[in-house]
Amino acid sequence: MLQLTNLSVHTPGHKQRCLLSSVHMAFPHRGCYAVIGPSGCGKSTLLKAIAGLLPTEGGTITWNGRQVSKTGWMPGEFGYVPQFTIAQDYLTVRENLVDTMRLRIRGVTPEQQQKRTDDILDAIGLAHRIDHPVRVLSGGEKRRLSLGMELTSRPDILLCDEVTSGLDPQAEEAVFDVLLDLARGYTRQVILVTHSLRHLSQYAGVAVLHQGRLVYAGAPENLTSFFEVEHPEDIYSALVHETKAPRSKTAVSFTPQTEPATAGDSPPRSPLPPPIRQFATLFGRRWRIFWRDPHHVLLQLALIFIFPALVVLFAHRGLPQVRNLSLRLDTGVVQQLQESIDALHQAYSVGTLVSGIVMFQIILLALMGSNNSAREVIGERSLLEKEKLAGLSVGAVLAAKAGFLSLLVLVQSAWMATFVNFFCRFPGSLGSQILILLLANGAVTMSCLAISSWMRSTAQASLASIYLVGFQLPLSGAVLALPQWVQHVTRPFIASYWGWSGQLETCKAERIYDIVLQVSRTELALYPVCLWALASHIAIGLFLSFGGMRRNTPF
Repeated sequence: MLQLTNLSVHTPGHKQRCLLSSVHMAFPHRGCYAVIGPSGCGKSTLLKAIAGLLPTEGGTITWNGRQVSKTGWMPGEFGYVPQFTIAQDYLTVRENLVDTMRLRIRGVTPEQQQKRTDDILDAIGLAHRIDHPVRVLSGGEKRRLSLGMELTSRPDILLCDEVTSGLDPQAEEAVFDVLLDLARGYTRQVILVTHSLRHLSQYAGVAVLHQGRLVYAGAPENLTSFFEVEHPEDIYSALVHETKAPRSKTAVSFTPQTEPATAGDSPPRSPLPPPIRQFATLFGRRWRIFWRDPHHVLLQLALIFIFPALVVLFAHRGLPQVRNLSLRLDTGVVQQLQESIDALHQAYSVGTLVSGIVMFQIILLALMGSNNSAREVIGERSLLEKEKLAGLSVGAVLAAKAGFLSLLVLVQSAWMATFVNFFCRFPGSLGSQILILLLANGAVTMSCLAISSWMRSTAQASLASIYLVGFQLPLSGAVLALPQWVQHVTRPFIASYWGWSGQLETCKAERIYDIVLQVSRTELALYPVCLWALASHIAIGLFLSFGGMRRNTPF
């Protein structure tokens, strides 16, 4: 039995607004129940509070005698189906179900996967779509797939948040039939938040919310008499004109239409897979999504090949001058003076050019890093939150994201350094240059991953990442020297400075290094210090990303 006692939810902050007020309700263990009411009455809030996605202000949530409001739900004990599907569009129906199963169930064999997948597809009516990508499914089929993904862990209670809204009547009927079958054919309780009143007579019980308060909870056949209306469609109008206190008693229970199930009817909970197995599943899934998204692949290829070409186009006439620069003063006085002036002018031009080329590489790699990860977490935040409810390890998520992004960063940085070195004959150690560019790209990539983990929308994450890259050039000191106090304050946080300084340090044994020192008014840091600083940026970015992924964000 699910029992809610004095459950209240308020918005956070100083100006709190009551979303739910002292809700008392008890559900039997089995059956399909509806929670209805006008928009903004607290229906979705109620489900999110039960699921633990929203903090409650006092009150308790009890499941089979255990206070889950304190202990939390056991992994796989309940399923939460949001209004819109959060399956991966570029994966097939089968792949979405199998990946969900691998993330939630330990030790499932391929044969067991196949059998359970077939059983679920038969239950949700999608066996004929098993190898179709999700993006070609209809809205109703996507909702049924979301239900199927939750069934992989065989939950005892299924919370469905307006899964039939926005569907045509035929699709709504199909989804509702699946929910009824799940409630009747399995030992399962289904709680459905809905605006629709089409199937009232088929529910085991109906709860009505209005302005955050429970107004009615009971048998559907008593609704019209309780609200003193002729038709169920008139209930919402009656609620709008309701001015007195709620009519319900202090504590309300549904009268079950089916016999309550015993504890032995519930399927045993499957143990969760270890984090390393979850990591392997997430990492493999991320690469499959990447290769099946042609727009993403083409964008990455364009960045990888066009950005280094821009650097070469900017530098191919300038760098050869460095090899011919002698600064010799062994001729006549006038000629020596003229050569000195020419040498100083050439030194300034070449030094500025080399410094600019290095910074150009760093900024372009920073743009790649921003593109790599600005939407990596926020783009699938709803899926992450749902899987966390089912026991997904946040460490496994972070490791999978970091592993995927690290391979992108490696390819981008290695190609940038090799391409520029080959065509421009850039002096210094190629291996050292690849390493410093790799860390500079990785620092921005992981910083943007942290931004993506904390922002509330893709637009916010993209904008914040662009700002991060935009501040890299002016605050690096590579173009214009900053006041000393500004350098001390900003330099530790600017990855481009450490990348620029470290890249120039790889040329320390070359004449070009002395020329750059003559024209640059910004002090260069030692190469090992640059490596340490960029590695610290990466570590801090990963730490902040973990914190952002770990926090609960209602969806």
